[in-house]
Amino acid sequence: MSSLAFLVTELQSLASETRRKHPDVREAAEKSLAILRSSPEQATANLASDGPQSDDLLKPVFMGCATKNAKVVAISLGSLQRLIALKAVPQSAVPLIINTMSDCMNQGVDIQLRILQTLLSLITNFAAIHGDLLGEALLLCFKLQESRIAVVSSTAAATLRQLVMFVFDKVVDEDRKDDVEEEHLSETTLPNGTTASLGPSAQDAFAIFEDLCLLANSEKPKFLNLEFLRKTFALELIESVLTNYHDLFRQHPELLLLLQHHLCPLVLKALSDRPSFPLTLRSTRVVFLLLKQFSSELKTEAEVFLMLLIKIIGAETDSSATPSQSTDSIPHLPGARPLWMRVLAMEIMRGLCSDAELMRNVWDRYDSEESGSKVFSTLVAALKRLVTEKPALLGSCQQIYGVGIATPSESGSGYHLDVGGVAGMVATAASTTMSSVVGMMGSEAGLSVQGSAMKLQCIDQLDKADSPPIPDSYIYLLGVQCLVSLCDGFASFVGPLYNSLIVQRPRLAGEPVIRAPPAIDLASLSQEEPTTQQLQSIHNMIESGWPALLAALSFLISTNLSDDLFMDVLASYQAMTNVAGMLGLATPRDTFFTSLSKFAIPTRVVSALENYAEPQTPRTAGTLSENLGLTGPTQPPGLSERNLACLKVFISSALFLAGSLGDSWFNILETLQNADYVLTSKGAKPTHNKRNTIGPGTPQTSRAVSMPVSQSTSQLAPPGTPRATTPQPQTHSARLEVDPETLVNAIQRLFDASKNLDDNAFHDFVTALCKLSAAMVGMQSERSDSLTVDSESNEELAAPPVFLSPLSPLSPNSEAAHRRRVSGIHLPRTLVSFLSSRHLTLAAFLHTHVSCSVQGDFGIGKLGGVATLNIHRLIYRDPDIAWDVITAHLLSVIKYFAAPSAIRVQAARVLDDILIVVPRNLSTTGELQP
Repeated sequence: MSSLAFLVTELQSLASETRRKHPDVREAAEKSLAILRSSPEQATANLASDGPQSDDLLKPVFMGCATKNAKVVAISLGSLQRLIALKAVPQSAVPLIINTMSDCMNQGVDIQLRILQTLLSLITNFAAIHGDLLGEALLLCFKLQESRIAVVSSTAAATLRQLVMFVFDKVVDEDRKDDVEEEHLSETTLPNGTTASLGPSAQDAFAIFEDLCLLANSEKPKFLNLEFLRKTFALELIESVLTNYHDLFRQHPELLLLLQHHLCPLVLKALSDRPSFPLTLRSTRVVFLLLKQFSSELKTEAEVFLMLLIKIIGAETDSSATPSQSTDSIPHLPGARPLWMRVLAMEIMRGLCSDAELMRNVWDRYDSEESGSKVFSTLVAALKRLVTEKPALLGSCQQIYGVGIATPSESGSGYHLDVGGVAGMVATAASTTMSSVVGMMGSEAGLSVQGSAMKLQCIDQLDKADSPPIPDSYIYLLGVQCLVSLCDGFASFVGPLYNSLIVQRPRLAGEPVIRAPPAIDLASLSQEEPTTQQLQSIHNMIESGWPALLAALSFLISTNLSDDLFMDVLASYQAMTNVAGMLGLATPRDTFFTSLSKFAIPTRVVSALENYAEPQTPRTAGTLSENLGLTGPTQPPGLSERNLACLKVFISSALFLAGSLGDSWFNILETLQNADYVLTSKGAKPTHNKRNTIGPGTPQTSRAVSMPVSQSTSQLAPPGTPRATTPQPQTHSARLEVDPETLVNAIQRLFDASKNLDDNAFHDFVTALCKLSAAMVGMQSERSDSLTVDSESNEELAAPPVFLSPLSPLSPNSEAAHRRRVSGIHLPRTLVSFLSSRHLTLAAFLHTHVSCSVQGDFGIGKLGGVATLNIHRLIYRDPDIAWDVITAHLLSVIKYFAAPSAIRVQAARVLDDILIVVPRNLSTTGELQP
């Protein structure tokens, strides 16, 4: 049926219902029906144009509403809805319609619901309703929204949202017009005292939004004749407007002034007063939108909000939230805040941290200047303090210490995972943060998305009058996700630019392809380009924030994280390492490398493996130990799955940054030497055991060991996103292949990649390899009279005075010759144990293992393979690049009488092989001639 047919039916029902008690209404209804039946189209046209018959057609509707009879009023309102749908109501009748509905408001629930439907239809079908008339219509909805009947209140609230959105939609339409007629403009006084000429729709939107802000702040409205409105509902309407029309606000300065002068003080006051869950929740959601959408327009206000959120995050938790003294930087803020308030702040902070562009802008505005408030730096420090504040709740991961050794909790030794080394005191401080709490953590606790997250995040629980139950560890899960998002934001921006600027840049004719590219030289880029400025911002952000990020990540990776969270934290480690390397930040890059190396190859594993001896009769020995009440490791010392995962990431980052590592190669090669030693069980070939995996998923390549430009997988959506629950825990789509044989091959691939290095990078690589070999040969030479190693007893091991020739890369007094060897490897013992376990002569060993990592000295063995792969470079390039370095080192070892003969023979054989290959390749420029 058409709307006209429905209208006829409604009028017939009205005439029938009023036949006895209201004959005047019946008569008016019948007259209206007669007009419609005689000429339907003409009748509706007359109504729309306010023609001569319009009064006769509308009269039964108004008369029926005046009867106060619920059934008659319902039928009359139904007829009115049909007329409005037909657009058969003249503009002159709109005030009477609104007054009529106002008189019917006290009728039953059905009548009130019909009034709401009619109002929505009226305002959306008559775009010319503006000013006071619009205010009266909205007033009806606001009054019904206060109804104690739930269905009426909720319907009125929904209707109000639709009507307010429609008003702002009309502003968008008005802006699309070329010009608004001058007679339609009206002067409006703005909050700052100035005036502006606004069109009708813009004036309506301005007045409504201003009144919502005033009512939310318990002030008297200027447009709506409303004495009271619940603050929570006012904030919900404000949030809806900002969510849908943030672009419109940016185009209208008068609306931005409302944000600055009314809304910002309102929510700031709400967050600073005594906490109330419903009000604080909605205020926090509004703050999120202000920071996300208007941080550039409201720079000062955004700074205050960010510092306030950081203050809330860092405040101690107390259910009573007792007020205390406030600070000068932000308004009055109780020192102890409820847990739910900290969680709300962290949930929106998670959404902010996932916006990499916003974080860069925060740095540029508040941290880049010396006199700035250092918002970003303060945020990173606050996140670090948060995740480390309750170590007992996160537990301790026993895997990270290796397998087959006594863990810190078992030995009571207070074993520390060193993350220090490269960056001096700052990195040591980061290590101290993590290691000082290791003894406080229990293995039974832990952190996982499944066990710590809420089914529906706190900030989306708008229906709650009180805070819901919150898992104790949920806030720390949010902290982890914030840190992961920050690191991922760095990588996702710098990685693609690095590829385009360095790897894939256009090259001149004859210019070789760079397979191991250097770091980005920001000084060589155009300073006027936005990308250069953004890269500089990230450079400075990492330079400022890396100590806190390192402390937080190094602590977290040692806690009892689920596999998914562990992979996220490990991916953040790699992201920070690679981004620092791509931007040429040597100190943070090397410190992250050093920290990661300690988790990949724990020193305790190396030391324990050095002193480990397999029992001859395992079953008898085990029985004896049990009978004597003795306990000990049930398996040989080795690396756990998480150690192996860290090692794979370490190798991947080293390979990715190979072209820019410079002097840092020494520490990386030392770690690879230790890894080779542990993975091959003191020289044994890797066993073909079952492949170790971390995390669920299908066997593909994990993002944790890939180029760090992937997106974070653990960010939860920002508040305001419609959903029933928080996202399910993200499972990494791949299992990380971490079997020992794969990693041994990965180490070898890194040495094979030396052929991709340019001459300067290759010189650094070879020099570091020779230095490592020199340090180890000198170390073992001092102790050649003993096979017992105490890796912790001697702080310094100096090389003999006649160790190397002047051409060698390591002089007798160099730092590497005297540095403390934390690995615990003693080459004579390693070599002897290898020979004795296989009943091989030294000659047979050297003959069959020339190219293997298990031969004698690791550095000398790898040096032979590297030299062979790069033989053309050694022959045809300047000898200073590598030839002098390699040959001087090998000759120095051969002539060094204090070294064991096995090492000297090994060096001689490697040099012999190089000298044999050289003549065969003098006249060739293609494939290597063996």
